[in-house]
Amino acid sequence: MSQTLKRRESKKMQQSSQITLNMSENHEISSLIKQKKIKQEFIKEEIEKLFKISVICASNSLVINYINKMFDQFIKIIIFLFPKTESDKTSIYDNFLVGINNGVGGAISIEDMEDMIHHGNIREKMTFMYNLAINQCMNNLYNSILLIKYSGNKSKYIKFMKEFNINDETINKTAIYICSLFNISLDNFKTFFVNKEISEINNIKYCNTYTSPLSDIVKITRSDGAPIFAKFRTKREQQKHVLKIKDIYPKLSVNEIKFIKKTDPLFDAENIDSELPWETGYKLFKVKEDNFIFKLSQLKYKNFFISGFSGSADVLFQMFELFNDNNIDLSIMACIAYMGNSLDHSLYEILMVANSHSDKQYDLIDVDVYLEVDKIIASNTKK
Repeated sequence: MSQTLKRRESKKMQQSSQITLNMSENHEISSLIKQKKIKQEFIKEEIEKLFKISVICASNSLVINYINKMFDQFIKIIIFLFPKTESDKTSIYDNFLVGINNGVGGAISIEDMEDMIHHGNIREKMTFMYNLAINQCMNNLYNSILLIKYSGNKSKYIKFMKEFNINDETINKTAIYICSLFNISLDNFKTFFVNKEISEINNIKYCNTYTSPLSDIVKITRSDGAPIFAKFRTKREQQKHVLKIKDIYPKLSVNEIKFIKKTDPLFDAENIDSELPWETGYKLFKVKEDNFIFKLSQLKYKNFFISGFSGSADVLFQMFELFNDNNIDLSIMACIAYMGNSLDHSLYEILMVANSHSDKQYDLIDVDVYLEVDKIIASNTKK
């Protein structure tokens, strides 16, 4: 074969290889585009389902009554334990609304608290209770109750428990947890606790909440002990989702609008397409899909993740446990109404945490999470 023919054959082979390579690359690109489209459709469908379920929970009369009752009990105990003096010019709620900002759904101004107590929606009341929990870990409230319990006047504590519907088991758990922090026995707790200055006690940072550390499932996903416990979520570089007025339920209250307009005077509350300034979980965080926890959750069902297992639900579940009429099913529905509607957390992220607070375990391995939530809603809906 002449050199000319050899060169021609070589060139043909190179061109053929390049065509094959290009076809392979095009196929790979086409496959990636298809996968991305399927994923986007899945996310859109999940968001639509989550919105619908959150509205069902937020409009449930048992859930509304439950949150109103929990809220009223917290207000009642705050007023009793921290009475105002005539010289006190600040609101009784000042200490419990520290740090609340425009990026939080349900946020209102202190001057509107009295109106919210009587007319507030579920979002406003959940935000107040959550903020109550995270400000100084509710130290002031719990320490005051512990001082009553361990002051030596048993009849006074029994009367206090009955009047304010306090769950003594939760108070005992708190004492045991504090003992573990300071390596003392429960027998020595009274001497240790009562002899300390109240200001010193209130500065003890027990934990991320107040009765115990965050649940194990939450702690694991917040951990960064590589390689097994690599962080489950990262900050989003780009905003993932825009939340508009038309997306939320219940509708914005007058007090919520007033609060938003404090920092954004041009906010158009009449336009249902106006973007809300709330920093939601879906806007802030991205779940890492190469994390082993994500992969485990995908074994049987494609469980939808928004921002990781819910530390906020963990805090609220623990808060409600202060009272005897705590109901874990209604607490779950309230958290779905509060965090599902704003796309802070998915059903799966809330129910996984709920299992740390419930004697009856919700099956999230062999049962689709939507079926579990349907059962909870069905058993807590007035016929």
